[in-house]
Amino acid sequence: MARWIPTIAAAVIAGCGVTAAALHVYGWEQSIFRNEELFRASLIGIISVLLIDTAVDRVLAARESTHRIGALRSSLTNLQNHLESSGHSRALEGGREVYAETLPLVERAESKIQSVIFGIGPKAPPEWAQGVAARLRRAKKEGHPVKYEALVATDFDGIDGDFIKRLEKRRDLYQEGGVGHLAPLNMLNMKPPLGLDIMVVDARFVAIAFAPHGGEKVHHGLILYDHPKLAAAFSGWIDEQLLSNDGCMSYEQFLNSRRAVKPA
Repeated sequence: MARWIPTIAAAVIAGCGVTAAALHVYGWEQSIFRNEELFRASLIGIISVLLIDTAVDRVLAARESTHRIGALRSSLTNLQNHLESSGHSRALEGGREVYAETLPLVERAESKIQSVIFGIGPKAPPEWAQGVAARLRRAKKEGHPVKYEALVATDFDGIDGDFIKRLEKRRDLYQEGGVGHLAPLNMLNMKPPLGLDIMVVDARFVAIAFAPHGGEKVHHGLILYDHPKLAAAFSGWIDEQLLSNDGCMSYEQFLNSRRAVKPA
C-alpha cells in the first residue's frame, strides 16, 4: 500500500487543480474560497496527503523505526487541530493579492523567512523579491540580520535553460543588494511537484499560495497570522523533512551535478 501513496498524493493534488478550474469556469470559486471554514478544511486534506506522502517516502528510503512515523503523525494531528481552531486568517484571490498581502509579513521579519516553492519558480514578481532584499539590507544595517531561506522543489528532469536563467536573475538581485549570503537557495528533486507554495516568517506567520500542478500562476492564497505553534509545525516540517531529504542540495551543488552529467 505504501508504494501507492505518492500516486494517491499526486491524484489528490491533480483533482484539486481540476476542481479549481471547474469552479472558475462555472463561477463558483468566489463563494467557495470566501468561505474560510470550507477553505481551511480543504487545506487540511491537502496538507495531510502531503505530510503522509513525505513521511512514507522518508521511512522507506532511510529504513527508520516507528519513532519518526509517530512524530510525524503527532505533528500532523497538531497541524490539523491548529488549522481547525485558527482564529485570525485571511483567504486571498489571485497572485497579485497574495504577494501584496505577504510582503508586509516580510517587513515584520526579525530572524528568518522560510520559503518553499513547488514546481516552476520563482513565481513571485520582481517587486516582491526586491521587498525581501530591502528588508534583509535594512536588518543587516541595524545589526540584526534576517535570513531568507528559499527551497525550490521540482522535477529536476524538467528543468531547462530558461528555468536556470530565472533562478540566476533572482539570485543576482540579492547578490547585487549585498545580501546574497543571507539568501541561500536549495533545490529538492520532487516528482511530481505539488501545487502550492509555503512561506513561514519567524515561526509566527504562515502564508500558502495555491498554484495548480506547480504551475506559474497563483490562483488563491491563505495567510494565518500570529499562530506560533502552527508556524513552528510548518517550520519544523521544512527543516526536518524537506531540507534534510536525501534529494535536497544547495543550488551550487545542483549546478555542479548538471555539469557532471552533460554529454561531452
